[in-house]
Amino acid sequence: MKKLVRFAAALTAVLTLTACTAEVGTSSVTSTPMSTTTSTSTSNPLPSVTTEPGKEEDPKVLDKDIIKSTITSTDDGKGNYTNPVIFADVPDIDIIRVDDAFYMVSTTMHLSPGCPVMKSYDLVNWEIVNYVFDTLEDSDKLALRNGENNYGKGQWATTLRYNNGVYYAGFTSFSTGKTYI
Repeated sequence: MKKLVRFAAALTAVLTLTACTAEVGTSSVTSTPMSTTTSTSTSNPLPSVTTEPGKEEDPKVLDKDIIKSTITSTDDGKGNYTNPVIFADVPDIDIIRVDDAFYMVSTTMHLSPGCPVMKSYDLVNWEIVNYVFDTLEDSDKLALRNGENNYGKGQWATTLRYNNGVYYAGFTSFSTGKTYI
């Protein structure tokens, strides 16, 4: 049975939407460009809070199911997904498949711990399972000390590989001027 999964892929800081069709139980994957749709609303893309008629809406209270579906996936309950499947800032991704699991890494620029490693079995629902590093080095910029900051630098565009039971992550850092593996 074929399963259609849509996911966002980042290429040189520009998100490219892609539809991916994978035959379950095989390694056959076909990618085709997705058509983009224009929303009829120009409001905030976050789901709105609805209340019963006559009751005042409290914008501070969100239903736990709304939050869960917004953060983990965009499942409409019928197995259909829309982009972005991850409602978060996840740029410069690299995805690999090891056995029945997919692993993804992402740029974190100025954040520590850095380079989240995420895992999924369906390319839609992702969980953070670890980070590649806690901190790159002990410096004022990276520790946000003495008025220094590291915004927009840090770790960029990690590549992820797997070989003979070992996972490898490689990336560069504009902060330290080094390449890491």
